[in-house]
Amino acid sequence: MAESLQDTFADGVWYVSLAAIRDPDLVAPTIARALQLWEVRERRPVELLKEHLHDKQVLLVLDNFEHVRAAALAVAELLETCSDLHVLITSRAPLDLRAEQEFEVPPLALPDSERALPVADLSRTEAAALFVMQSQATKPDFTLTVENAATVAEICRRIDGLPLAIELAAARIKYLPPQALLARLERRLPVLTGGPRDFDSRQQTMRAAIAWSYDLLSPEEQSLFRRLAVFVGGFALDAAEAVVNVADTDVLDGVVAHVDQSLLRQGEGPDGVARFTMLETIREFGLEQLQASGEVEATRAGHADWYLGLAKRAFPALLFGEEQSRWLSILATEHNNLRAALAWLETAGEVEKSLDMAGALAPFWYFHSHLAEGSRWLERALARGGGAPPAIRAWALGAAGLIARYQGDYQHSSALAEESLALYRDLGDQRNVAMALFVLGVVAEGEGYYEQAQARYEEALSAFQAAGTRPLIALTLFHLGAVAYGRGNLPRASTLLEEAEGLFREAGNLWGVGAVLAYRAFVAGDLGQAAQAAAWQLESLALFQEVGFREGLIYCLTGLASLAVPSQPNRAGRLFGAIETICNVTGYAFAEPARTAYERGIAAARGRMGNAGLEEARVAGRALSIDEAIAEAMALAHEVVDRARS
Repeated sequence: MAESLQDTFADGVWYVSLAAIRDPDLVAPTIARALQLWEVRERRPVELLKEHLHDKQVLLVLDNFEHVRAAALAVAELLETCSDLHVLITSRAPLDLRAEQEFEVPPLALPDSERALPVADLSRTEAAALFVMQSQATKPDFTLTVENAATVAEICRRIDGLPLAIELAAARIKYLPPQALLARLERRLPVLTGGPRDFDSRQQTMRAAIAWSYDLLSPEEQSLFRRLAVFVGGFALDAAEAVVNVADTDVLDGVVAHVDQSLLRQGEGPDGVARFTMLETIREFGLEQLQASGEVEATRAGHADWYLGLAKRAFPALLFGEEQSRWLSILATEHNNLRAALAWLETAGEVEKSLDMAGALAPFWYFHSHLAEGSRWLERALARGGGAPPAIRAWALGAAGLIARYQGDYQHSSALAEESLALYRDLGDQRNVAMALFVLGVVAEGEGYYEQAQARYEEALSAFQAAGTRPLIALTLFHLGAVAYGRGNLPRASTLLEEAEGLFREAGNLWGVGAVLAYRAFVAGDLGQAAQAAAWQLESLALFQEVGFREGLIYCLTGLASLAVPSQPNRAGRLFGAIETICNVTGYAFAEPARTAYERGIAAARGRMGNAGLEEARVAGRALSIDEAIAEAMALAHEVVDRARS
């Protein structure tokens, strides 16, 4: 790039490599030698440079300045004296000069992780293009194909789009096909070695490149860096201050130093909070240093305790609070840290904490469609936690039971909920006895055993009303309304659902309002009030999107598809197909009474289109992404409402 500017600077562009020097006092002499100036005894090299450059139009390119930053004042002195001097500096850390203008060089653009790109599109992404070019340098017949495209994209993501890492990985293609290379990149640093001999030694391996920056840190900053490596997917300052304990070190100042050395990247998390991330390739180096330091146990234990506390702080809002959406967003951002904390608690044999944390996270796993993962954590914790305090075990049993119910495993769900109920009764905990009865009601409702479900809900409701727990009253009224709808008692369903909606709105519970509206729309649709049903489904859909609750989309799309059958059966069929995809992606099993509403809609569409026509529409719907299905459903709802108003 600098060479292309030769015509812009009358007196030339001069490149000066500083990689080989370690003493900041040698920077000025090194620049002078590059400019072919002879040193003069008893004259400072910087004075010679000022005299030489005073009236010249020059661009100085100073490469690798980070390890000689103390020489920055000499550069500032030159700039003050030489009005036509421009200096381009490459450095992993800023110089902190008044005249400095920083230009960050981020990692190369990576392929989208949400969808598979066609080969032509993938080849145009920066990281993949460099990987292909470097692979062909050692294996000329290497090409990007339909068969290897997804693997190449994942290789680029695995090594964070770092140009040096991509070059080192691509050099392995001569000996390893992409799939074998990707498998070995589970641990990156042992693979990313063997750079060209004419590279500087610190560019021969990825480990050496990272060590170059690490060695520039003070001992205290190094300790902070390796402890920060325990965070997975980033951290906020309050988490770092709670987990990382380095004597005589301010965490904020230390984090700033790491950002300056390009060991951390700064971004923004939920609520506009500053968030810092460590690229996984760099983090692997940090974990190696943490292991070597003997600080692993204490650091991981502190990390697990912090995220256990976070999960427990979030729990009340996830169930009942007006900040439900905010806390779901926070936990989604911290999901990888939560996983790491749970894994550590398991490994460390912290049975009580494992159960406590898994139980607290159950609402998050439910609302954000991590049913299979949540079930695994809960079941493993329960298997190890026979000796845990009964109250903690009872809650985890109920949480596992609810998740099993939404996965369609009713027998296992019922067994877990019954065990939870027995423990709470032994404890004399009447409030949570009611919770266990509520869970058993949800299980019975999902199977269509409405009489049993109603009895469980009514018993639970009496306890919740006696205790004055309005969020639980609202939740139970909602389910009683769903049961009434399933039993065909539309007036009672309407009354119960309206009462539940009022309580949910009063509490600011977005999920609750969305759930009630979805069922109020079912009732309105059965009463022939298509416009009202569409309006409620539209509002419900928007609320579920805000919360991130994908199961709710199933109910909304079911209601809207059923409304579309008489006038637009093909669009209805597409939505029914999309519902199947959402169920497969989320792992939610269709439960009563929504399942019957879905089956009635399918039967009506089949009557309008025939088997072949319906199947063709459903196939097209299954190919829709969730976002595409939502957009189609919302457009349909708006059309229904607009027709009613016109």
